[in-house]
Amino acid sequence: MFLTASQKNFGRFAALACALLLFIAHGTSFARESEGEVPSDSLIPVFPVYKAILGNVCFWEDIYLKRQNNEVVVHDAANPSRVYKVVTLIQAGLPDARKINIYREGQAKEKYVALLKKLSSQKPITREEKRIAALFPGKNPRGQMKRAAEQVRLQGGQQQRFRLGIIRSGKYMDRIKKIFHEHNLPEDLAYLPMVESSYHNGAYSKVGASGIWQFTQTTGTRYLIIDDAVDERLDPITASYAAAEYLARSYKNLQHWPLAVTSYNYGLPGTLRAAGEFRSYSEVFRRHSTTAFQFASRNFYSEFVAAIEAGKKLEKTLKREQPVPTLNFKLKGYLCLDDLKRYFTLSEKQVKEYNPALRPAAYNGDKWITENYTFHLPDTPGLQERLVHFPDILYFHKQKKVRYHKVRKGQSAGKIAEQYGVTLKELKRTNRLDSEGGIHIGQQLLLPDSSSGHSTSRWHLYDKQMKKLKAKHKDLEKGPAGYPVLKRTGKHLPQ
Repeated sequence: MFLTASQKNFGRFAALACALLLFIAHGTSFARESEGEVPSDSLIPVFPVYKAILGNVCFWEDIYLKRQNNEVVVHDAANPSRVYKVVTLIQAGLPDARKINIYREGQAKEKYVALLKKLSSQKPITREEKRIAALFPGKNPRGQMKRAAEQVRLQGGQQQRFRLGIIRSGKYMDRIKKIFHEHNLPEDLAYLPMVESSYHNGAYSKVGASGIWQFTQTTGTRYLIIDDAVDERLDPITASYAAAEYLARSYKNLQHWPLAVTSYNYGLPGTLRAAGEFRSYSEVFRRHSTTAFQFASRNFYSEFVAAIEAGKKLEKTLKREQPVPTLNFKLKGYLCLDDLKRYFTLSEKQVKEYNPALRPAAYNGDKWITENYTFHLPDTPGLQERLVHFPDILYFHKQKKVRYHKVRKGQSAGKIAEQYGVTLKELKRTNRLDSEGGIHIGQQLLLPDSSSGHSTSRWHLYDKQMKKLKAKHKDLEKGPAGYPVLKRTGKHLPQ
């Protein structure tokens, strides 16, 4: 489907309007850096929109606010605002939808690669050819189109996904802004998860990044507890403290927020090298190129600025999720989850709702909950007092010993489960394997506790302690919060 004259004029108007609004919002800072001037701090916003990225920011705002999830934009990777076509895909879930959509995307890309190659050596003849040629004004348009033929890219629309992200963010945004404020960082950094995960805490990337901040395991372990029982990358608030530390470190090294934000995607060492080679962010954006610094890293800051602009617009109209009042309990040792549930009278559903960082090994008793983990509880009457008087006798001083199996050639998850007398379902759940139980040579599998039917808690010790106290103090009774007090005085007994 070709764009009509009115559609083309509307597209130009929309791009101009976007540029004008960003200019009004961010002042003249983008022009100054591109000219080599250094504006005073009072003239530049914290996250400026430079002239070099203006078109990119408008492109990403369009992706977030206007392009639906079933639309794919065919565009120039080097100049995303140069859009060749918007392809509408069929609804996911319909018969052969994935196969048909892959075919449509491939056909659209091939069409414009071929068309650009043709126009790099021939005059445009058809209406479509003239439309595409008009996108390349200025000097040497044929040379431009020859290069553009190598840079045709597809970008999916994110309108619904972005809206859902803003709705979800209401549960955490105020708390995260407060964390950044406490670290003397710009509060708008709280919009970074909109780029990383759309505030979807269950998001996992193909490189193993997870949580709303998409920390990889390597980076995450510098700031968070990540082991068989706990993965704090999945705790939105705890992970936000880690993000604040990371971004504070990046800014301390780079002294420039556009570069510090870029480093969140590209890495601090690479960003420092790029900053040392080029005189400004705009020059890094235009000229820096390595195998790692490609479309995603180059556009990361533009996406972030667009997410701030788009997010603040949607917040005015959308009904967002609300924060949930929570009590925090930092563990002084290792704890059996069953003991925690029993002491605080929590259901497993409540534990999962408030503690997304707990892994299957903690739920099935293969591992104790890790020392120093902050356990979250609903802020309900009585729990605060029970929390203060938590019995130390329930703590373990060491983590539970477990068995591992290193996958060898020719082994399957089913055979390994059979070898150790556990079910395949337990093995898959404990190691977060996919539905097929896919494993690879050299992988370390945590083996479920085959004796999980036996009690592994310390509740019996706590129960025994309570019986001794009752025998010693005849006037012992259960206090209003559930822990023992002396009759008449209401004085708490020492733990």
